[in-house]
Amino acid sequence: MKKYLNTLYVMTEGAYLHKERETVVVEIEREKKLQLPIHTIGNIFCFGHIMVSPAFMGFCGKIGIGLVFFSVYGRFLARVQGRQSGNVILRREPYRIADSEEKSVSIASAIIGAKIASSRAVLLRALRNNPYLSGKQQIKEVLEKTKKLLYTITTVTSLDLVRGLEGEAAKMYFSE
Repeated sequence: MKKYLNTLYVMTEGAYLHKERETVVVEIEREKKLQLPIHTIGNIFCFGHIMVSPAFMGFCGKIGIGLVFFSVYGRFLARVQGRQSGNVILRREPYRIADSEEKSVSIASAIIGAKIASSRAVLLRALRNNPYLSGKQQIKEVLEKTKKLLYTITTVTSLDLVRGLEGEAAKMYFSE
């Protein structure tokens, strides 16, 4: 079974949310308006004066469904969140990577390389699909330069060089 973590937005003033077996029920003026299976919901956003039963709040926390309250105008008020699980060592690893210049350069160059490759693919598609552009020599030059940048980005050793190559690629892509 595929789990689509949909978000339920409750925006009707005076709505009341409660649990009925494994479903969430939305009542307005004591009349059931909506009943959804809880396993299809990832978050519930409540805007304005929405009432929620304590049992339903506990249930959301227990099974990991985010229950968030906002004012009528969308200002954050509160969040009900269940127990957090996770590996502390795993959460600390990104900070260790950020402190290591070598690892940071490796990740940054991979990301920027993907951006350059993507922009190059957009230009190639434009050339293929638009006969007017096929005569534009500047686009062909940009494609050649970005091809060289893709090779260069794999050999860089500093974050400043990665940033410079990203800027150079962006300047070429948006030229003309």
